Amino acid sequence: MHTTTVEMDYPVFSLFATPSKSLEDIYVTEISDSKSEPEDPNEELASQLKGRTLTWTADMLSMFQDLGWPALDMDRKKWPAEHEATYQRLKLDMEDILGVALAHNPDALAKAIACDYAYFNMVWHPPTINYDVLLTAALFPTALFVWDDFADSNAGLLGQDFERACEFRRQTLKHMKTSLGLEDGTTDHHSPDEISGPSLMFSEFAKRIKPMMSTEQLLRIYEQLVVFVNEAEAEHRDRLAGYVPASVSEYLRKRFNSSGCYPGFYMFEILNNPAPPLPLWVMQSDEIKTIFDDANYIISVHNDLYSLQKEFSHNCLINIVPVLYRSGAVPWDRIMPTLDAELRAAADRLDAATRRLVEKVLASPTGDGPAMAVAVESLVGGIKYNATGNLGYGLATRRYGEVWENYKREDGSIEIVL
Repeated sequence: MHTTTVEMDYPVFSLFATPSKSLEDIYVTEISDSKSEPEDPNEELASQLKGRTLTWTADMLSMFQDLGWPALDMDRKKWPAEHEATYQRLKLDMEDILGVALAHNPDALAKAIACDYAYFNMVWHPPTINYDVLLTAALFPTALFVWDDFADSNAGLLGQDFERACEFRRQTLKHMKTSLGLEDGTTDHHSPDEISGPSLMFSEFAKRIKPMMSTEQLLRIYEQLVVFVNEAEAEHRDRLAGYVPASVSEYLRKRFNSSGCYPGFYMFEILNNPAPPLPLWVMQSDEIKTIFDDANYIISVHNDLYSLQKEFSHNCLINIVPVLYRSGAVPWDRIMPTLDAELRAAADRLDAATRRLVEKVLASPTGDGPAMAVAVESLVGGIKYNATGNLGYGLATRRYGEVWENYKREDGSIEIVL
């Protein structure tokens, strides 16, 4: 049995902890090849949730704007002319790359173009980075989006074929490692097919990112990609088995690893900072772990709310909302207020950790404290753009279906109907 071990140091959520188990109990995650057995039929939970509604309030939607986190307005009509010009250029370049990579999968190509990943990357990244860096950065999450869509739901191309999906994931990791120059081998696709598109995109990304990063930095990203791919496999197995995590802590353990956020966060060490890279003690500090974990939580909860209705329609209930309901930790009418409180707490922890880390680097005896402080704030600023951009993208595009167009209210809130 193959087992991957991932250490996690995520703080306990006050509202989610239970006397018998808390997030402190799951600092070590084991992703194994053993099959999960569902505790209760998935259909029973789905029938209990069908027809229920949740209200995503205007205050929740504007939370990070109110906190002063940086964001590019999600309304393109309000963008400065130079941002619109950059968007149009990025859109053309990305559609060209997608067109080549997904030439053998017209359905995936049509979906990728409809999702407007150029817009996503404009709001996901700070507007201060130059165009070549932006295009390089844009290829990374876009490749992961396209890759994930092949097997992330029962409607995906590989969603019902677990064995083929496992081979797809194995080949993906081998290709990623070789493309990043961490293993000898070829990355050529002599016979591209309907599932080779993400690897072709990753090759283009790797070619561009390798000159910007040290081997140590590339290895750090790859290690997080291994965690991401392995957890995607575990989630796929659970979904096909009809298994829904029994507790919020179990779910968050899985979700943090499968979100794909961690490898992207590590890239901001160089993408948003032209100075020399931060020293290892900074990147391995407790503060960086807190910043990464809380940003991951914020993005993951938003994505779960966005995808809830789409996933529910495909009988997929591996989502924070069904898990909260099934766990009995929070009554249905308190789910959104609970998530609201935890999102605000995560933002507060992230900001506090940033302040502590800046104080630490300023006290560094090496004399480069001021430069490191700027680099830390630049890194965190990029991660905050990830959080606010992800929220804006989900509201402004059709990646998650027509739900927002159909369920927006006059007061700015959104009603999610299952």
